[in-house]
Amino acid sequence: MTGAWQTAAVAGWLVAVVAIVALAALRRRWAAELERFRAVSERDALCGVYNKGALVSLVSDLFGRRGARLRGTLLLVDIDRFKDVNDEFGHAEGDEILRAVGEALRGGFRAGDIVGRFGGDEFMVFAEGLVDPATIGEKVAALREAAREAGLAHVGRPVTCSVGALVIDGRAATYDAALRQADAALYEAKRSGRDRHVTHSFEEPVCPAAGERRAGAGGGRSDV
Repeated sequence: MTGAWQTAAVAGWLVAVVAIVALAALRRRWAAELERFRAVSERDALCGVYNKGALVSLVSDLFGRRGARLRGTLLLVDIDRFKDVNDEFGHAEGDEILRAVGEALRGGFRAGDIVGRFGGDEFMVFAEGLVDPATIGEKVAALREAAREAGLAHVGRPVTCSVGALVIDGRAATYDAALRQADAALYEAKRSGRDRHVTHSFEEPVCPAAGERRAGAGGGRSDV
């Protein structure tokens, strides 16, 4: 009787161990699936960069956590006259241009930089620690060259980009204020002829400006 009881106890223990191992494996698989779903849900399906929701969340959270210690550059990238590309050559070719710009941004910045599609034909990058104007210029030049080459490959003519860069170094910047100032730099680049970049340094606002073109998590512009 004792032997039978011991055998049953061992069998029960083995069943419990198998169940625990199986449950742990199931939890790991479930966690991996959740992580995969989270990663997919944060990405722009066309360009492979962060989508707008994830982009704004990550950048604004970084501003909130770093506060006055934040150093880096916020860039807004806009493809010039992109509506004309879509109208003349079709959305499929326009998508190829967007995809090429997304790839150029991913390749031109570090893995830890935040790169995303801000809306339509507009992209945003926050590169923490990047404050050197020469390095910013080199990265923007490489991006603009990639856009030109993509245009030649897909629509038979160069496609240009305008870029507004805002350098934050030693100032207490909020996301909203930085976005407005980067947007102003981009608007200046487009208004002065497109196919160029303008770099501003962050200035702490005295008070909110009335009638600003965009606030907070806006995005997607009508071409200037």
